[in-house]
Amino acid sequence: MVRIIQRNAEAVRGIRPKPIISIGGTDCRYWRWQGIPAYVYGPVPHNMGAADEYVTLDDLYGTVRVHVLSAFDYLMGSAG
Repeated sequence: MVRIIQRNAEAVRGIRPKPIISIGGTDCRYWRWQGIPAYVYGPVPHNMGAADEYVTLDDLYGTVRVHVLSAFDYLMGSAG
């Protein structure tokens, strides 16, 4: 799944996200507790946790495109 996300982010947004570990800072931990692999990919949060936190629309739409394409590729079995 990481390779799928990386490939789609590179195609859609021109970036190749690096796989890093985020242990408990996301809801992924709930999936992992059930033995289900989980990954996080999202827009850049500006002013995260502060007043006027926001993401840009371009970043949001790009993230949605990467999610949709990655889900499709995963479900169609094109992980290569």
